[in-house]
Amino acid sequence: MLVPSTTFTKIVAASTSAVTGIAANGTATILAWNPDGDIVAGNNGYGDQANQLCYPAGYYIDKNGFVYVADSGNNRIQKWAPDSVAGETVAGGQGAGNNASQLNYPASVHVDDDGNMYILDSNNYRVQYWPKNSAYANTTAGGRGSGSGGNQISFAVSMTFDSYGNFYIAETLESSRSRVTKWVPNATSGTVVAGIEGQDSGSDQLNNPSGAYEDNNGTVYVADTYNHRVQKWLKNARNGTAVIIRL
Repeated sequence: MLVPSTTFTKIVAASTSAVTGIAANGTATILAWNPDGDIVAGNNGYGDQANQLCYPAGYYIDKNGFVYVADSGNNRIQKWAPDSVAGETVAGGQGAGNNASQLNYPASVHVDDDGNMYILDSNNYRVQYWPKNSAYANTTAGGRGSGSGGNQISFAVSMTFDSYGNFYIAETLESSRSRVTKWVPNATSGTVVAGIEGQDSGSDQLNNPSGAYEDNNGTVYVADTYNHRVQKWLKNARNGTAVIIRL
């Protein structure tokens, strides 16, 4: 899913400092905001060169300050060192495809403490585990086509991790159902933790969710995009409660 070029796709606070990163589709640029914007990746127009990006959809900043960009239009992950003028392709970059060395519209990336990557490979409906310095990945979730089965992932733009290594995927299903699924490490299927019935504005429904977070009590907070609200789902609840809503 592409958004108008005049909008920002994500605004996320970095966990290690008072810096906010912005993935800006309009200029194919990643900015660090502190509070004056500093360009940390891209800003050389759309393209597939090492110093360019094309529709950056997500990013991750590791403990050493390296910025990993889900460069969705180029079907690759670019790693940018602090103060560098060009990135390094660390995953994908082999054209859009579904083999172990390829990605197709990567929308989100997470990097563990050992430098291994988890990539939400949206148009392949899967999460890829990409070991550090490897040319190939293993599918750790999905990869069985778009659908509503527990072992399937539909089109998604967001993947977040908790401190236990569980990850949460905000999905929009082709059957007009939106949901958030939780995947524990080494699981073969996910568990629906938000979004039970259909795709609308009911308390048990979501409409194109774009992000999710679970707190230490198991409560899930969902950015319910097309309903213009944040929904709070208690652990094992069937219905959510709006905690932020556009009036």
